[in-house]
Amino acid sequence: MLVTCAGVVHPGYVEDLPDAVLERDMAIDYFGTLWCIRAALPSMLERSSGTILCISSFAGLMGVFGMAAYTPPKYAVRGLCETLRTELKPRGIHVASVYPTDVDTPGLAAEIPQHPPSRTRCRARSSRSARGRRRRDPGRHRARRKRIYPGGWNWFLGRLANGAPWVADRIADRAVAKAATRSGRGRPPAGPS
Repeated sequence: MLVTCAGVVHPGYVEDLPDAVLERDMAIDYFGTLWCIRAALPSMLERSSGTILCISSFAGLMGVFGMAAYTPPKYAVRGLCETLRTELKPRGIHVASVYPTDVDTPGLAAEIPQHPPSRTRCRARSSRSARGRRRRDPGRHRARRKRIYPGGWNWFLGRLANGAPWVADRIADRAVAKAATRSGRGRPPAGPS
């Protein structure tokens, strides 16, 4: 079994992020995953068995405000897993991807102070919404699923982003518009015309 969990986060507005940061995040988050898979794959193919589990992110399911350097590589990891799943399943290799939201790590602690003000407001709102939600039993992930959404709230959001993206977009757009207006980075609401 191979588990990949390559990831760095550099939050910020897209116009403020240096090109080098965008390139580095893609190199680490996407290519770090790809190169690990390519290193482990020959022995799995030789045995005609194995499991590849890639940690993507909820950001791999839908755009996340203030994460222009982080979200595209996580979408790329998602695309890689979807492609490899179809390519490797007939050869006896199971490929799955995991879509967690924020995970309490030293990396997250270092990331949060760098969030743009609007991102901080959106994150606080989603954290309040997620509190008190029933968590899914981790034992339910034993099945050979291709997409894993840890936590009950995350499972719901993941299904919504995949099955009804227009609804997820509308919810996200409202939260971002409120946060952006309060932080001074958004347009004020249009008046009567």
